[in-house]
Amino acid sequence: MENSLASDMLDPAAKLKISFTVSDRIGGPDVSAAITLSADGLQRLPPDGQLAVNGQIISPKKLQKQGFWYQARVPRAAQYELKIRSSKVAVYTVRVVQSRVFVTHLPQFIDRTTDLRIGFDGPAPGATESLYLRLISVESATAPQGWRLVLKGEVQGNMITISSDQLAAAAVGDAVLHVGLTCRQLASDSEDELVYAVGAEVPLRIRN
Repeated sequence: MENSLASDMLDPAAKLKISFTVSDRIGGPDVSAAITLSADGLQRLPPDGQLAVNGQIISPKKLQKQGFWYQARVPRAAQYELKIRSSKVAVYTVRVVQSRVFVTHLPQFIDRTTDLRIGFDGPAPGATESLYLRLISVESATAPQGWRLVLKGEVQGNMITISSDQLAAAAVGDAVLHVGLTCRQLASDSEDELVYAVGAEVPLRIRN
């Protein structure tokens, strides 16, 4: 582990806030678990500390600008249990992120003059859940011919509808459609941030 200033370590007297995000890219064998511990900045546990998700120990990583985070790939599961132990900071915390079903049926083609309808399996998004819909050119969005659209969808039953007037801004040709759901789950005894993000992407062709 890298040498660092004492301020890199959690302050025992400070109030700890945990951010725990599980990102599930449908189709892969595992998910990404990302955790930050915030007291006086984004800090790490003391050397005696241990952080694990579903029993898998995760080591701290230094962020590019400042601070630390914990991130690793873990096997897909029905729920993800975060355990934090440290005798020096008097921390023993358990936080659980629940997975949920959100399987989309994505198209191979888009017609810019017709509303796009995307079916999905699972319950409709709830009050603490939000859709993210992106349509992106195959070329980088920073390239002269590149582009990126943030779309809005209307949900009725198990169908998401994206109006054709939004699609009109896309260029004819190859693109990638991203469809996902961000689920914010509340910890009853704290202000910790617990998030499950699930989604998929598909290459497609835009016509007309």
